[in-house]
Amino acid sequence: MPDAPQPREGSSGPLRPSALPRVPQSGLGAGAGEPGPAGEATLSPNIPNLTGRTLGQYKLLEKIGQGGMGMVFQAMDTALERTVALKVLFINPLDDAKQAERFVREARSLARLNHPNLLHVYNVGSERDCYFFAMELLHGETLNAAIRARGKFTPEEFVPALGQILSALHYVHEQGVTHRDIKSGNIILCSDSTVSAGRAVLMDFGLAKDEHFSGLTSVGAVMGTPDYMSPEAAEGMSEGPPTDIYSLGVVTFEALCGRLPFVGRSALSIIRQHMDAPPPALAEFNPNIDPLLAGIVHKMLQKNPKDRYPHCPALAADLLRFTATP
Repeated sequence: MPDAPQPREGSSGPLRPSALPRVPQSGLGAGAGEPGPAGEATLSPNIPNLTGRTLGQYKLLEKIGQGGMGMVFQAMDTALERTVALKVLFINPLDDAKQAERFVREARSLARLNHPNLLHVYNVGSERDCYFFAMELLHGETLNAAIRARGKFTPEEFVPALGQILSALHYVHEQGVTHRDIKSGNIILCSDSTVSAGRAVLMDFGLAKDEHFSGLTSVGAVMGTPDYMSPEAAEGMSEGPPTDIYSLGVVTFEALCGRLPFVGRSALSIIRQHMDAPPPALAEFNPNIDPLLAGIVHKMLQKNPKDRYPHCPALAADLLRFTATP
């Protein structure tokens, strides 16, 4: 597998990621194992079995995941003789005409982003009833799966991964992109051991808002996953760094406490809690949590965007202060 993409020239400061190991090929690609934006199936029910089919220069080997904007296959690039992750969107005449445009927009957005904690897109194409794009194939598991398997993480285990995701998110925001679907299922931990030992990758930009592409989201449209949705996103209002930071705060709470801050019997009840209910204290579920770290997470989870960290560098500065304490 080729080396991970390098950060932009001139990047410096607290958000600069550390040197990361190369990742062996196998396992997961973007959107692996995750449902659609609200947990629903988002693909047409009459999708054919694509395993074994050839799309352009790619032969589909096995399905490894499904996201809100398509299925993900392990595939063989027959031209370059390498294994890749191929994200595929099958279109039929009954589908929304903008669905394919959103899919291609995701590929283009990812292709112009270059950061070691983001997926590297190789190619994009279409063939008859399918749109597809090829990207690097990652070995590892989602943070969501890791939490389900082992429960809460210690700060020493999770904060290094959080720093990597924060670095990627800062870079994304600098490029005029708001992810809008930060969640533990959209973070891959490329390691077989502890979180801090390997590369953390932010993926699935199917709902991202990119300033370079406009006109695909209606004003007031609600975008995101209810369990991780910021109050303003639930109202279809403003988006930007504070919106993504709120969702990252939910992920951090989940990783450190082994559960989400808000749970409910329906998506609507969870969204209402994000809008109106104060988040529970982290110490309620993790008595050993450092008060300084708990304060950082609670600031990320403030209801009013103006009360949160305005951007990733401000959050990184507080995390650096935490990591420097005994």
